[in-house]
Amino acid sequence: MMSLFKTNLEDTYNLVNTTKQYNFNTCLSFILERGKKLYGDEFIINQFHKDALYKVLIYAIEDPATLDRLDMSLDKGLLLMGAPNSGKTAALQLVKPFFSRKKQYDIKTCRSLVHDFMQRGFDATIGFENLNAKPFCLDNLGKEQLAKHYGYSCEVVNNIIESHYEQRFDQSYPRIHITTSLSPTEIEDRYGQHFRRMLQQMFNVVVFK
Repeated sequence: MMSLFKTNLEDTYNLVNTTKQYNFNTCLSFILERGKKLYGDEFIINQFHKDALYKVLIYAIEDPATLDRLDMSLDKGLLLMGAPNSGKTAALQLVKPFFSRKKQYDIKTCRSLVHDFMQRGFDATIGFENLNAKPFCLDNLGKEQLAKHYGYSCEVVNNIIESHYEQRFDQSYPRIHITTSLSPTEIEDRYGQHFRRMLQQMFNVVVFK
């Protein structure tokens, strides 16, 4: 089938023996084409986006030498921070094809997760808190409200993060990702010091401007 795009995933790398050597500019072309298709012609990639996307791409393609140089670890997930509409969610959506099949993730807004809990209770979170869970991204941390189900109040997102924190040394446990418009201080004010410390230990921070 003929592709709708000028740049396909296979165009972003050269295969040397069994190793894929990626061309960053071609990766950006791949992302830009799909970004314009998904978000409209106003979608752009500026210099600040390039710096952040480079880190996300290096994480996705699992380049160990560059990850080490960037002080990033595959043992951690991604925490994308930045102002509203700075491109965090779009980045995770558009970089998904570069992740290996077993690390492909679903993107779920924290607000919709809380809404599901209010409708179904703890059944709504079972799929996010076990060894067989698919990797996922919690989008827009800080936009959700306190969840209530039949009079029981629950910090749903906090509970999910804590359950993954307890399993952070288990490499078979799925890695999760987060986007947020909150600053580190705002995260601590909202969720507490312990929650902020958990994020520091669990995630590679990538800042979008």
